[in-house]
Amino acid sequence: GGHRPRCQVKAFSWDRDYLPWFKEQGFDGAHYLPLASDPAFFKPSGRPRPFARRLSFVGDSLSAATEKFLKKIGYTGPAAIPPDFMERVDAAARSFLPLASVRPDRLEVKGLADDFGLAPKVLNDLAALITWRASRIKRLNILSALPTEKLIVAGDPGWPGLLPLPPSNFRPPIDYYAGLADFYQESQINLNITSAQMKTGLNQRVFDVPASGAFL
Repeated sequence: GGHRPRCQVKAFSWDRDYLPWFKEQGFDGAHYLPLASDPAFFKPSGRPRPFARRLSFVGDSLSAATEKFLKKIGYTGPAAIPPDFMERVDAAARSFLPLASVRPDRLEVKGLADDFGLAPKVLNDLAALITWRASRIKRLNILSALPTEKLIVAGDPGWPGLLPLPPSNFRPPIDYYAGLADFYQESQINLNITSAQMKTGLNQRVFDVPASGAFL
Protein backbone atom coordinates (compact mmCIF):
# COMPACT_ATOMS: atom_id res chain seq x y z
CA GLY A 1 0.00 0.00 0.00
CA GLY A 2 2.98 2.37 0.23
CA HIS A 3 4.21 4.64 -2.52
CA ARG A 4 6.55 2.96 -4.94
CA PRO A 5 9.77 4.89 -5.61
CA ARG A 6 9.94 6.52 -9.01
CA CYS A 7 12.18 4.65 -11.41
CA GLN A 8 14.88 6.86 -12.85
CA VAL A 9 15.51 6.48 -16.57
CA LYS A 10 18.93 7.47 -17.83
CA ALA A 11 20.28 7.73 -21.35
CA PHE A 12 23.80 7.07 -22.57
CA SER A 13 25.13 8.22 -25.92
CA TRP A 14 28.43 7.81 -27.73
CA ASP A 15 27.88 11.25 -29.28
CA ARG A 16 27.89 14.25 -26.94
CA ASP A 17 25.67 16.18 -29.36
CA TYR A 18 22.69 14.04 -28.36
CA LEU A 19 22.84 14.83 -24.64
CA PRO A 20 20.73 18.04 -24.82
CA TRP A 21 18.12 16.22 -26.93
CA PHE A 22 17.85 13.38 -24.41
CA LYS A 23 17.34 15.91 -21.62
CA GLU A 24 14.61 17.60 -23.66
CA GLN A 25 12.87 14.23 -23.90
CA GLY A 26 12.67 14.05 -20.11
CA PHE A 27 15.41 11.58 -19.20
CA ASP A 28 16.59 11.89 -15.59
CA GLY A 29 20.17 11.89 -16.73
CA ALA A 30 22.01 11.88 -20.06
CA HIS A 31 25.63 10.81 -20.11
CA TYR A 32 28.41 10.53 -22.66
CA LEU A 33 29.64 6.92 -23.00
CA PRO A 34 32.11 6.61 -25.88
CA LEU A 35 32.49 3.41 -27.83
CA ALA A 36 35.56 1.20 -27.61
CA SER A 37 36.90 -2.03 -29.05
CA ASP A 38 36.89 -5.51 -27.51
CA PRO A 39 40.41 -7.02 -27.64
CA ALA A 40 38.88 -10.49 -27.43
CA PHE A 41 37.78 -10.05 -31.05
CA PHE A 42 39.90 -7.19 -32.44
CA LYS A 43 43.64 -7.54 -31.99
CA PRO A 44 46.67 -7.92 -34.27
CA SER A 45 47.06 -11.46 -35.56
CA GLY A 46 50.72 -11.65 -34.51
CA ARG A 47 51.73 -13.07 -37.87
CA PRO A 48 52.43 -11.47 -41.25
CA ARG A 49 49.21 -11.29 -43.25
CA PRO A 50 49.42 -10.49 -46.99
CA PHE A 51 47.03 -7.86 -48.28
CA ALA A 52 44.16 -9.46 -50.16
CA ARG A 53 42.66 -6.14 -51.24
CA ARG A 54 43.76 -2.54 -51.74
CA LEU A 55 40.72 -0.59 -50.59
CA SER A 56 37.63 -1.83 -48.74
CA PHE A 57 34.46 -0.66 -47.05
CA VAL A 58 32.42 -2.79 -44.67
CA GLY A 59 28.96 -1.39 -44.11
CA ASP A 60 25.27 -1.46 -44.92
CA SER A 61 23.63 0.06 -47.99
CA LEU A 62 20.81 1.20 -45.67
CA SER A 63 18.21 -0.18 -48.08
CA ALA A 64 16.54 -2.09 -45.24
CA ALA A 65 16.41 1.07 -43.10
CA THR A 66 14.65 2.88 -45.94
CA GLU A 67 12.04 0.12 -46.23
CA LYS A 68 11.58 -0.04 -42.46
CA PHE A 69 10.73 3.62 -42.04
CA LEU A 70 8.63 3.78 -45.21
CA LYS A 71 6.46 1.05 -43.68
CA LYS A 72 6.30 2.88 -40.34
CA ILE A 73 5.11 5.98 -42.20
CA GLY A 74 2.45 3.85 -43.92
CA TYR A 75 3.96 3.10 -47.33
CA THR A 76 4.05 -0.70 -47.51
CA GLY A 77 5.36 -1.14 -51.03
CA PRO A 78 6.69 0.73 -54.09
CA ALA A 79 3.18 1.16 -55.49
CA ALA A 80 2.07 2.90 -52.27
CA ILE A 81 4.80 5.56 -52.37
CA PRO A 82 3.42 8.82 -53.81
CA PRO A 83 5.12 10.30 -56.88
CA ASP A 84 8.02 12.60 -56.02
CA PHE A 85 7.98 11.56 -52.35
CA MET A 86 11.44 9.98 -52.35
CA GLU A 87 12.84 12.89 -54.36
CA ARG A 88 11.61 15.26 -51.66
CA VAL A 89 12.96 13.01 -48.91
CA ASP A 90 16.38 12.85 -50.57
CA ALA A 91 16.37 16.63 -51.09
CA ALA A 92 15.73 17.03 -47.36
CA ALA A 93 18.49 14.50 -46.69
CA ARG A 94 20.99 16.53 -48.73
CA SER A 95 19.98 19.64 -46.82
CA PHE A 96 20.57 17.80 -43.56
CA LEU A 97 24.09 16.60 -44.39
CA PRO A 98 25.94 19.91 -43.85
CA LEU A 99 23.92 20.91 -40.77
CA ALA A 100 25.49 20.84 -37.32
CA SER A 101 22.21 19.53 -35.91
CA VAL A 102 21.87 15.80 -35.18
CA ARG A 103 18.29 15.84 -36.49
CA PRO A 104 16.76 17.19 -39.72
CA ASP A 105 15.16 20.62 -39.60
CA ARG A 106 11.77 20.31 -37.87
CA LEU A 107 10.01 22.78 -40.15
CA GLU A 108 11.26 20.99 -43.25
CA VAL A 109 10.09 17.63 -41.88
CA LYS A 110 6.68 19.05 -40.98
CA GLY A 111 6.35 20.75 -44.35
CA LEU A 112 7.12 17.49 -46.12
CA ALA A 113 4.57 15.66 -43.99
CA ASP A 114 1.92 18.28 -44.65
CA ASP A 115 2.52 18.21 -48.40
CA PHE A 116 1.92 14.45 -48.52
CA GLY A 117 -0.88 14.32 -45.95
CA LEU A 118 1.07 12.42 -43.31
CA ALA A 119 -0.21 12.31 -39.75
CA PRO A 120 1.72 14.16 -37.00
CA LYS A 121 2.39 10.84 -35.25
CA VAL A 122 4.82 9.80 -38.02
CA LEU A 123 6.99 12.94 -37.88
CA ASN A 124 9.74 11.17 -35.92
CA ASP A 125 9.70 8.25 -38.38
CA LEU A 126 9.88 10.68 -41.30
CA ALA A 127 12.86 12.43 -39.67
CA ALA A 128 14.52 9.04 -39.20
CA LEU A 129 13.92 8.18 -42.87
CA ILE A 130 15.54 11.47 -43.93
CA THR A 131 18.49 10.78 -41.64
CA TRP A 132 19.11 7.27 -42.97
CA ARG A 133 18.80 8.49 -46.55
CA ALA A 134 21.36 11.19 -45.78
CA SER A 135 23.80 8.52 -44.59
CA ARG A 136 23.11 6.47 -47.70
CA ILE A 137 23.71 9.47 -49.98
CA LYS A 138 26.95 10.25 -48.14
CA ARG A 139 28.19 6.69 -48.56
CA LEU A 140 27.28 6.55 -52.24
CA ASN A 141 28.93 9.92 -52.95
CA ILE A 142 32.21 8.79 -51.42
CA LEU A 143 32.28 5.22 -52.75
CA SER A 144 31.27 6.29 -56.26
CA ALA A 145 34.25 8.66 -56.42
CA LEU A 146 36.80 5.91 -55.74
CA PRO A 147 38.60 3.76 -58.34
CA THR A 148 36.25 0.88 -59.09
CA GLU A 149 38.98 -1.61 -59.91
CA LYS A 150 40.48 -1.30 -56.41
CA LEU A 151 37.36 -1.00 -54.24
CA ILE A 152 35.80 -3.96 -52.39
CA VAL A 153 32.46 -3.44 -50.62
CA ALA A 154 31.21 -5.94 -48.05
CA GLY A 155 27.63 -5.72 -46.86
CA ASP A 156 24.01 -6.44 -47.61
CA PRO A 157 22.52 -7.43 -51.02
CA GLY A 158 21.43 -3.84 -51.68
CA TRP A 159 24.90 -2.70 -52.79
CA PRO A 160 25.18 -4.21 -56.31
CA GLY A 161 22.29 -2.11 -57.59
CA LEU A 162 23.81 1.10 -56.24
CA LEU A 163 27.48 1.06 -57.23
CA PRO A 164 29.04 0.48 -60.67
CA LEU A 165 31.45 -2.21 -59.46
CA PRO A 166 32.19 -5.60 -61.02
CA PRO A 167 30.17 -8.38 -59.32
CA SER A 168 33.37 -9.86 -57.91
CA ASN A 169 34.03 -6.63 -55.99
CA PHE A 170 31.04 -7.19 -53.69
CA ARG A 171 31.27 -9.37 -50.59
CA PRO A 172 28.49 -10.74 -48.38
CA PRO A 173 28.02 -9.49 -44.81
CA ILE A 174 30.87 -10.35 -42.43
CA ASP A 175 30.17 -11.63 -38.93
CA TYR A 176 31.25 -8.93 -36.47
CA TYR A 177 32.64 -11.46 -33.95
CA ALA A 178 34.16 -13.95 -36.39
CA GLY A 179 35.95 -12.72 -39.49
CA LEU A 180 35.76 -8.94 -39.35
CA ALA A 181 39.16 -8.47 -37.70
CA ASP A 182 40.76 -10.71 -40.33
CA PHE A 183 39.06 -8.76 -43.11
CA TYR A 184 40.39 -5.48 -41.72
CA GLN A 185 43.93 -6.90 -41.46
CA GLU A 186 43.82 -8.17 -45.05
CA SER A 187 42.82 -4.74 -46.43
CA GLN A 188 45.56 -2.24 -47.10
CA ILE A 189 43.13 0.65 -46.56
CA ASN A 190 39.87 0.35 -44.60
CA LEU A 191 37.37 3.11 -45.25
CA ASN A 192 35.23 4.69 -42.56
CA ILE A 193 32.16 6.70 -43.58
CA THR A 194 30.47 8.00 -40.47
CA SER A 195 26.66 8.08 -40.45
CA ALA A 196 25.07 11.46 -41.12
CA GLN A 197 23.49 11.74 -37.66
CA MET A 198 26.89 11.42 -35.95
CA LYS A 199 28.18 14.96 -36.27
CA THR A 200 30.97 14.71 -33.68
CA GLY A 201 30.86 11.12 -32.38
CA LEU A 202 33.24 8.31 -33.24
CA ASN A 203 31.73 5.10 -34.58
CA GLN A 204 32.83 1.51 -34.03
CA ARG A 205 35.23 1.26 -36.99
CA VAL A 206 37.38 4.05 -35.57
CA PHE A 207 38.22 1.74 -32.67
CA ASP A 208 38.02 -1.76 -34.21
CA VAL A 209 40.23 -1.22 -37.26
CA PRO A 210 43.28 0.17 -35.40
CA ALA A 211 42.75 -2.39 -32.61
CA SER A 212 43.11 -5.07 -35.28
CA GLY A 213 46.46 -3.61 -36.28
CA ALA A 214 45.01 -2.42 -39.59
CA PHE A 215 44.94 0.98 -41.28
CA LEU A 216 41.82 3.17 -41.23
